[in-house]
Amino acid sequence: MESLPGYFIFAPDAGNRTVSVHAGGMIAAMKHIYKANRLVEELTK
Repeated sequence: MESLPGYFIFAPDAGNRTVSVHAGGMIAAMKHIYKANRLVEELTK
């Protein structure tokens, strides 16, 4: 909840940073790095 104002203003001293990750990158990491193929199959059905 603290990072929601960061969408409109940036205040580095308030610690309101967020990180965005593309879903394709998450799927690729689960598949190739973590070898979580069953999870990838379930998520991509």
